Amino acid sequence: MLCAMGVSGPTYYPEDALVNSKTQALSELGRSLRSQVKSQLLLQERGSARYSEVEINDAVALSSDEMVELAEVKGRWVNPGGYPAHGTKGTVYTWICMPLR
Repeated sequence: MLCAMGVSGPTYYPEDALVNSKTQALSELGRSLRSQVKSQLLLQERGSARYSEVEINDAVALSSDEMVELAEVKGRWVNPGGYPAHGTKGTVYTWICMPLR
């Protein structure tokens, strides 16, 4: 499993903090997947014996939709207050994980 944590400070509407922390966790998960991006290199050569032209195209793709489908919220904690080391009252922590293939 690959996991990431998202944190949101308290918001005027508490449900917004829940959404913000989940969004941040998904962003962190995506950043950790960047090292697993597939890349394809295409090299084409055109021309004659006297002149040649080389064109290099690098195509990189990461399917964020696939990542979102596989990601699952494993836990969430809202600071009820009294834990100043973990933010102010209403700070939300969301733990998201996805299986590695």
